[in-house]
Amino acid sequence: MTENITSYLNFINEAQGKYWKLDTLTPTEFVLKYGRSFPFSANSFKGRRMREKDCYRNAAIKALEYGGLTYVEGYVELFIPIEHAWLVDTAGRVIDPTLRESGSITGYFGVPIKTRYLADTLIRNKVYGVFGYWNYDQLLNDNVDEIVAKLPGENRD
Repeated sequence: MTENITSYLNFINEAQGKYWKLDTLTPTEFVLKYGRSFPFSANSFKGRRMREKDCYRNAAIKALEYGGLTYVEGYVELFIPIEHAWLVDTAGRVIDPTLRESGSITGYFGVPIKTRYLADTLIRNKVYGVFGYWNYDQLLNDNVDEIVAKLPGENRD
């Protein structure tokens, strides 16, 4: 159920391609190429909610504190696609420490990030988030194998 997110990303990518003359992928192409949909359920929203409007921090802290959780950055679709960060467990199921289940969430689409890359990025930039404008040049020039986490049972070429 992430067709609206990928349609939105394709629209943004077209605009980025017109204005950015890059030898690499645009940031949106990176998300489209390496991102995927993630299943979620009522269990995705169980537990204590962390600070609202602080999803990048919330997800990063949990990913760094607890083994077996992978940080994901991408988009959640509420009524429209919204930039967001969350976690996935070893089965690839969403664990969202920020949003409350509201019945209006229709999809999660994002890129799982290796914990080492997340930590290095946080230290280097001193700000939460991997896909922010402050990290585009670094992200688009780094080795994708050092960035994108492979989840158990998943083949990524």
